Amino acid sequence: MYWINFKEDLNRIRVLKVLKANVNQEVNAWDLSFNAKVLHYTQAVMELRKKGYVIENRTEHHWRTMHSFYKLVEEENNLTLD
Repeated sequence: MYWINFKEDLNRIRVLKVLKANVNQEVNAWDLSFNAKVLHYTQAVMELRKKGYVIENRTEHHWRTMHSFYKLVEEENNLTLD
């Protein structure tokens, strides 16, 4: 029997929507989490990368805090969810 985890699929779809809306632009981690309504956005990003999406990330250090940014790189055949 094939089991589908709909919550993880929904999280991945929500994160992808936010990244697609800002294709080739950086989205900070807080905005990604808030706009996609996903707390575990890093897991969704990892799953999207496994499916072939090119998602870059960058971090900045400001005093004692670290800020992360993600960017979906547009490429041919990179914008389908299959």
